[in-house]
Amino acid sequence: MKKNTYTSEKNFFKEKSFFITNTYILVGHRCEFEKKGDYKTIDFFEKSIAIYKFKEKISAFTNKCAHRGCKIFSKAKGNSAFVCPYHAWSYDNSGRVKNIPFEKKAFKIDKTRIKLEEWALEFCGDFIFLKSKTNKISLKNFLGKEFDQLLKISKNIQKCIDYQVYKWGANWQICVENSIDEYHAIFLHKTTFKNVLKLEPKYEIKNNVMKMKMPLSKNYIEKFKKIKNYFNNLNNTYMHTLFFPYSSISSTMGNSYYIQNYLPKDIHNTNVTSTIYLPKSKLKKNPVIEKFFSNTCIKFNHEIFYEDKDICESIYSNVRNDNSKKDIVGNLEFRIKSFRKKLEKI
Repeated sequence: MKKNTYTSEKNFFKEKSFFITNTYILVGHRCEFEKKGDYKTIDFFEKSIAIYKFKEKISAFTNKCAHRGCKIFSKAKGNSAFVCPYHAWSYDNSGRVKNIPFEKKAFKIDKTRIKLEEWALEFCGDFIFLKSKTNKISLKNFLGKEFDQLLKISKNIQKCIDYQVYKWGANWQICVENSIDEYHAIFLHKTTFKNVLKLEPKYEIKNNVMKMKMPLSKNYIEKFKKIKNYFNNLNNTYMHTLFFPYSSISSTMGNSYYIQNYLPKDIHNTNVTSTIYLPKSKLKKNPVIEKFFSNTCIKFNHEIFYEDKDICESIYSNVRNDNSKKDIVGNLEFRIKSFRKKLEKI
C-alpha cells in the first residue's frame, strides 16, 4: 500500500460510504446495560452515538437532541434519564419525543413527527453490534462461522471493569494496522506484552474475521498459577480477532476480555475505545484479589494504549505527506496484508 493512501480524501469518503452501509461495530456487552438508564457513547465519523437501556430494550440513537442539536449525553458512560440537559426534552425507546416542557406555550409543532436518528442493534449472544439502518447484511452473515464461537465467549463474560476513550492524532488505518501487528508487541511493550507472549502467531482469515492466536510465555503461565484456581476453562494462548474494519476482541488465557474500536473522526484523527471485562469466576468470593487483578488488567491496558498512541502518531506525522515509496510488511504482520487487500476491494 502506498503511504499516501492514508491521506487520500477520495479514499476516505469512499470508505465512509461503504462502511456505513456494509459493516458492524462491536460496541459492548449486555452486562453494561443491566439497569434502566445505563448508557455508553461512541464517536463515529462526525456523529456521536448513544447506546441506551430503556425499561423495555436497549436502543441506539445519534446523540443529538432534535430541538437545538445539543448532545443528550456528554460523558462516555453512565446512568441517566434520556433527557436533553439544555431544555429537558425527553425521548422514548423509539427515539420519539416523549415530553417538551411548556410545549403549548413555546411551540406550535406536532411532536409525534419528531424523531431522533436511529441506529440498528443486533446481538451475538450478549455481545452488542451496531450498524446503520441502511445496512441490510445480517450479523450472522457478517461474522460467518465465528458467530457461534463469539456467542460462547459472550456467555462467559460477567462484568465490565473499565471503559476508556482515547483520541489519537492518526489516520484510522494506521491505528487498526498497529492493533493487528504482532511483530511490535515484544519490542514496544517492554513491561507488558514482552513478558507475556511467545512470538509464534498462527492466523485464520475468513471474510470479515481476521483471527490470530499466539502461545503465552512459560514465565507468564508460571506466575499466573498463584491465582489460577479462581478461574474456569483457562488456556495458554493469547487471542486477538479483528472484525473488519474497526472492531476487535482479545483475551489473554481467557482470564479477561478486551473490546477495542478504532473509529474515524476525520481523515487525520481516530477515536479509540477500549472496554475490559472479567469472565465468570470465583473472584467475587475474594474482593481483594478481584480488585488487584482488575487494577492489573486496567494498568496493563492503559500502558499499551499510550505507547501505541505515540507510535501511531509518530508514523502518521512521517507518512502523511510522503509519496515516495511503499512500506515493508513482513510475515509477522500477516493480517496487515489481508486488511489492505480487503480495503483495496472497496
